[in-house]
Amino acid sequence: MRNLFLVTGLCGVMALLGGCGGSSPFGGSNGGVAVVDLDEVAKRLGRDVQMKKSIGLKKATLDQQLKAFQAGMRKALQDKAAEFGESPTPEQQKQLQSIHLRARIQMKQLQRSLHAELAQHKQQLINRFREEMKPTIRQIADDNGWSIVIPKDQNLLLTVKPAAEITDAVIERALESAGTKPSAPPRTASSTNKKTTTPEKKRTTSAAN
Repeated sequence: MRNLFLVTGLCGVMALLGGCGGSSPFGGSNGGVAVVDLDEVAKRLGRDVQMKKSIGLKKATLDQQLKAFQAGMRKALQDKAAEFGESPTPEQQKQLQSIHLRARIQMKQLQRSLHAELAQHKQQLINRFREEMKPTIRQIADDNGWSIVIPKDQNLLLTVKPAAEITDAVIERALESAGTKPSAPPRTASSTNKKTTTPEKKRTTSAAN
């Protein structure tokens, strides 16, 4: 879901140009600016799939509403035409045209309304995800001395130092919080002893020979 989380805030622009409040634009210890790619975070956490599914279900529901409205208006027009018979009078023809025109206007209004409702649903999902990620991002910012964290936007950012890119750190912290971070099996004392004692046995055997 590329470009869903991008922001072009004035403070972000000022920070990149000269820092907010006189701080260094990149220095974490000096209260600088960090960037996070929320699209990548959503992708790595699987949230983009969840949001796409939610948007798809919402769109299907809205499409059903639109189809139901179309069917209702079509039936109303057909019923009125059947009432007038095969040879409607000029006045009746005007009534049919008026009904058809009103139906088209109402259809366009409904389409705009449903489109706005779907867009609002998308934005609600985005805002919810951003709010959920804020505590994690804030923790990382506090740990590293960042005073500002902005969403990564290639159209806004001309250059970003690797130290100011915290996307991987946010993903790692979020996975740790969810208890889903893959971890390597711990080295046991027995496995360590095997590695150290085996060469010793070989040396002892060769010395005896």
